[in-house]
Formats: sequence, C-alpha cells, structure tokens
Amino acid sequence: MSHEIRTPLNGILGMAQLLALTDQNTDQQEITKIISVSGEALLSSVNDILDYSTIDSGHMSLDCVQFDPEDLAEEVVVAASSLNTAHVELICDVDSPLPRLVVGDPLRVRQCLMNLLSNALKFTSVGRVVLYVKPLEPSDGRARIRYEVVDTGIGIAPETCSRLFLPFSQGDRGTSRRYGGSGLGLAICKLPTGMMGGAIGVDSAPGQGRTFWIELPFRVAPAPQTAPTPRPTPPAPAPLPA
Repeated sequence: MSHEIRTPLNGILGMAQLLALTDQNTDQQEITKIISVSGEALLSSVNDILDYSTIDSGHMSLDCVQFDPEDLAEEVVVAASSLNTAHVELICDVDSPLPRLVVGDPLRVRQCLMNLLSNALKFTSVGRVVLYVKPLEPSDGRARIRYEVVDTGIGIAPETCSRLFLPFSQGDRGTSRRYGGSGLGLAICKLPTGMMGGAIGVDSAPGQGRTFWIELPFRVAPAPQTAPTPRPTPPAPAPLPA
C-alpha cells in the first residue's frame, strides 16, 4: 500500500520540479511553487502515517549491525540542513570518548534523530539548533549514549510536554494551525526507542527553547583489526670487488 500511495505523489512532485524549470510568468511561477510546497507537505504527512502504522501494528523489526555513532550523528545533521529554511545555526557537538563502533539499528536511530531535528528546526526561527551526543555510564555490560536536540525556539509549557509523544498530538491548536504537521513525528520516535531498550523525553519552558533527549544502550563492537605494516626490505648488499 505504501508504494501505491507514495509513487503518484513523487510523480507529481517530480513534474512540478520540471515545470519550474520552464519559461513562466510570475503567476505561473507562484502556482508551481504552491503545487510543490503542498505536495511536499502531503508527502510528509503520508510518510508519517505509513511509518506510524507499520510501527504500531508490530510489524517493525530491528537490525543489529555495526555502525559508528559519531559518523551517524554528523550525517544526520548534514541531511537536516536541507530543512533549515530559517537559516539558523545547525551544529553537531560530540563528546569524547564515544565507542568507535556499536551494534544496533542505525536506520531507526537516524529516523529518530531526523524527526527531532526536523521538529526543532520547524519551531526555531532565530538562534540555533544543536545535536549533542554524550557517552553515559555503561549499564549491564552495554555502552549508553545520550542524544540531545537543543533549540532556541518557542518552548513548551511543562504541562504540555507529557502529551507530545502521543499520536496525532501537538502542543496546542494554535501551534498546529501555525506550524502544521501530522503530530506523529514524536510518536514515531517513542516506539522504536522503547524497542531498542531506551528512553525519550523533553525539558522545556515557554520562550526558553526545548531539549529533546534520547538515551539508548548499545553493545560495543570489537575494534577493527588493522593489518600490520610490513617492514621495508633492506637493500641488498653491494657486490664485493673482484
């Protein structure tokens, strides 16, 4: 079903991009822009609904592969830069020492971080958005990593924070009307975080920005073995004179 829904939408968006490259007058340019913006908003909502449906139905499975947590965080911030329409400062700040390699599901970690960064950028018009990656004390033989997405946006009342991770829920109706969105992004973060044995939360106050955090346990992967550098072959001795 996801293929049947996403493919026509991607076709519409692709045609709108091609249409924008043609010679158009001002009115036609504005119409093309509205088609593109509306299509992107619709595709984003469809993706959220389909992703949440897959997770909520219990059909989501987790991968166990090795990945570099520092590289993953930096890649997510680079990818999120395309969403930075307000051109606020977007930073990745990684504390040391992180494990070089961990075993987990990098796809789901990336999805959660992208949703948090997208949410932060949507509600931040000035200032900055920072992804902090911090090692925590190990537990039960596993490394623990805390991801924090800190913004300087509008903030949230403490009594509202508890319902942000419910499906189709936003801070208030005014926020929903002004900023849009399906209200599923944070719910999509909560379910896989729990499946990975982690926790998610938020700290905020009105006008003081927000800090969304995720703590996840990972099994540390053995460091890759590097082949020893071969010693240089000493030069052959010169032949003795006859």
